[in-house]
Amino acid sequence: MNPCLTPFLQACVRTLGFVLFVGVCRLAAETEFIPSANPLPTARVEFSSLEGRPGIAMSITSPVDLTEPFSPSVTVSKPDGTLLPVASDGDGRFVVDAPDATALRVTVAPDAASAGKVRTLNVAVFCGDLGAAMRRLHERARALPPIQAKAGLAHAIERDMRAWILNRLAGIESEPVENPAGPASGNPANEYLYASELIGWMEKGSDIFTLARGRQLPARHTFEVKDGAEDRTMAFNFMIRLPETASEAPWPLLVVIHGFSPKPTISGAVREEIESVAGGAAFPFLVVSLSFNGPMRGSGGWNPAEVTALIDSLHADYPADRDRTYLTGFSMGGMGTIRVVAHRPDMFAAYAPLCPRADPSLAPKLADVPAYFYHGENDPTISVEQSVVFCKALEAAGGKPRLRIYQGMGHAVWTDVYREPAFYEKLLSHRRSPAPVVHE
Repeated sequence: MNPCLTPFLQACVRTLGFVLFVGVCRLAAETEFIPSANPLPTARVEFSSLEGRPGIAMSITSPVDLTEPFSPSVTVSKPDGTLLPVASDGDGRFVVDAPDATALRVTVAPDAASAGKVRTLNVAVFCGDLGAAMRRLHERARALPPIQAKAGLAHAIERDMRAWILNRLAGIESEPVENPAGPASGNPANEYLYASELIGWMEKGSDIFTLARGRQLPARHTFEVKDGAEDRTMAFNFMIRLPETASEAPWPLLVVIHGFSPKPTISGAVREEIESVAGGAAFPFLVVSLSFNGPMRGSGGWNPAEVTALIDSLHADYPADRDRTYLTGFSMGGMGTIRVVAHRPDMFAAYAPLCPRADPSLAPKLADVPAYFYHGENDPTISVEQSVVFCKALEAAGGKPRLRIYQGMGHAVWTDVYREPAFYEKLLSHRRSPAPVVHE
């Protein structure tokens, strides 16, 4: 074979395979193929301590090749918003003098050369002995005055946020904390910032709803799980985001469950993609992004009886609309979404699994619940065929799933989906139907 023809023949084979794949998908569901938006990467930041004085040094590089030198805008602030001077040390590093035992927020914004190629990065870093600082916070948390509100939304919010503070800080006593020197994601520095701000607010006796509305904050909710012979009391950590106002309660409830993580953290439950949508327009949802407690276990990781028991308890304590309850998850959380809805199809108005591994035998149990599936065409972790096959099973059971396939995209489809306002509009177009019929 002429080697010059090889690339051409390979392209023909790929095209033929894609055409056949499209044909299968068209038979499977209401399927849409769209190009991936591929959200922009953030700058790379390496933190180090200053020699001989408290503070941090930052080495910042571009994640993409640029034709001109990368000169981002860097701002550093203390938790109260006070800006600190940022200088250069002559070796290309950004330097900030800061008091010891201080948490800092660092923002790295693109310059003119990288605009449209790099997005703004927000990270947290702590200067000093974080373990000792966390223990001091724990002493303050244990000395907090009683919750002022005795019932209602304000009581539920403060109770659950106090529970997270005490649980997390108690863990510091038995779990050594390394001095963080990196980005905030999964980083104890972020937890310090959350705990410090919440404790300060509670010490003042301020209205907790004023602090919590329109932003994601950590909480821990205790509830009862009635699961046959295994009835038990348990708790989930999560990030909760309240709408800007309480006037339109009851609010639609959106529950998000994440994918596999060897050691889930509350920072890992932060959904920056959701915030990019919620921060720019009226966003009516009460959002609860769960953080798995302990090592993930079992098929799908998430226990359907536990997740649905938590949702029932949230409905009892928060002004959430039972007829507008939605569930979404990605990767292992996508599989978990399917299993949870199959366990309680009567609970949800709609659900949206992203890049899930799915068991087609579950399809008859949730065929009557509106479903939106999302998958990357080139997903190397969980093949898009998983969503195609499950959607076909839903159709065979009488369902009408929608499937969106992102062309050229791999596994992390959630970086596109959760940034799309239309995603949330689709969910809100559905209200819970009376008692879904389970097809045999």
